[in-house]
Amino acid sequence: MTKSELLEALKDLEATRASEKAALEAIVHELHVHQAELEMQNVELRETQQLLEASRERYAQLYDFSPVGYLGFDRAGCVQEVNLAAAALLGTPRLDLIGKPFVHYVAPADRGSFRSHLRQCWSGPSKVNTELRLQAANNLVEIELCSVRPADDGGRDVLCHTAMTDITERRKADRKFKELLEAAPDAMVIANREGEIVLVNAQAEKLFGYTRAELLGQPVEMLLPARYRGKHAGQRTEFFAEPKARPMGARPKLYGLRKDGVEVPVEISLSPLETAEGTLVSAAIRDITERMEAAMALESSHRQLRELSAHLESVREEERTRIARGLHDDLGATFLTIKMALSACLGEISAGLTPGQAGKLREIMDQVDAGMDSVRRIATDLRPSILDTLGVLAAIEWYAQDMERRSGIECEVVTNGSEREWKLEGAHATALFRIVQEALTNVVRHSEATRVCISVGANARGVELRIEDNGKGFVPDRPAARPTWGLVGMSERVAALSGEFSVASAPQHGTTVKVHLPKKPRHGSVQDQDSDG
Repeated sequence: MTKSELLEALKDLEATRASEKAALEAIVHELHVHQAELEMQNVELRETQQLLEASRERYAQLYDFSPVGYLGFDRAGCVQEVNLAAAALLGTPRLDLIGKPFVHYVAPADRGSFRSHLRQCWSGPSKVNTELRLQAANNLVEIELCSVRPADDGGRDVLCHTAMTDITERRKADRKFKELLEAAPDAMVIANREGEIVLVNAQAEKLFGYTRAELLGQPVEMLLPARYRGKHAGQRTEFFAEPKARPMGARPKLYGLRKDGVEVPVEISLSPLETAEGTLVSAAIRDITERMEAAMALESSHRQLRELSAHLESVREEERTRIARGLHDDLGATFLTIKMALSACLGEISAGLTPGQAGKLREIMDQVDAGMDSVRRIATDLRPSILDTLGVLAAIEWYAQDMERRSGIECEVVTNGSEREWKLEGAHATALFRIVQEALTNVVRHSEATRVCISVGANARGVELRIEDNGKGFVPDRPAARPTWGLVGMSERVAALSGEFSVASAPQHGTTVKVHLPKKPRHGSVQDQDSDG
């Protein structure tokens, strides 16, 4: 090899060595970079591992100290995992439970239910709930098991994870609630938002004639007559939109429907009931058949008493008329005859009488005049003849003038129309006059008034009477020291004629009596009785 060739080869060798050195330096640099990345990944891995261990520690603490018991069952129902709450419920140390069949802690009567629960846990729905009783430390504890079906883990051993909740107190509260429900004197029906009956008591069975099994799960509309059912769904929606207690008597008369198709008058109160399943509505239903019958009997009794009172008043008015007419016609005529005879006698024998004897005869004639005035006054008080001859309006005006003369109280009578327009006669006319008479008597006796106004008029409904004074007034609703028979009498007179009666008063603001008498009284009223005797 020549020298030049050798030199050329040395140059190539140096170039190759330089290139290899650069490549090696690049590789070394890349290794340094990878080393740094690995160190950073190692740091992250250690941090992740620490976080995982902390998380597992927190999970273990949550698992162990959870107030809910947690267990893990294998396919044989043996306990493989258990937390402290579950061990406490079972009354056994946690380590002593591992590997033990859970069924040994279940009350004998409920062991079949647990075995069924376990079978469903492995092959049934994804979630299984069962209520059982545990026999722990000689005490029965009511629990609810909630198990989740385990996922397939490639054939490896898996556990059925189960939450165990102590429901003893809840069940005691439920039993207490049901006892109270059964003890309620009213029928109780509890329904959900959809209107399905979820709970009833024995009184509901008795009232509607269904058994409990026939009612539960059925729509509440089955207990309503057909005419109420169309609107009931909307009313139920309104209640749940704003649930609040609604007392009995707040709604018009209602009826329930018995199994035999008979409608029963009822009163219903509604109350919202908050439960774990959501808001329910509790309906207390009271059969008011006996009350309505009693009310009808009482109303009939009141009607008969009013009719009797009206008849007695009619008889009394007839007797007053007869006595007044007898006093005026018979006793008045007798007094007039005596007066005329005395006058004639005095004229015939006056010449032979001493002054003392003549004075004695004149004194007797004065007494006869006084007797005639008394007869007229008594007859007028019993039944003013003007009432029968000129009508009720003239009688009211005459009585008001007489009362003003005797008491000094200013009495004003204001009328609207004539009696012919009012078509007021018979018992109506008598009642109107007697009410004015009684009201003015009350004004004189109690009101300390200086003025009273009597307004009488007619409208499309009938005759209206208003008696208003400026006296001291009173509190109408306050119990009186003694019965106010005047007001009672006026009210009964008006009620007997199917009218309306009211009294408005206040201390130092006078009293107003208002009376409305219809133009056509109902059949059987005092007017009918007055006309047929």
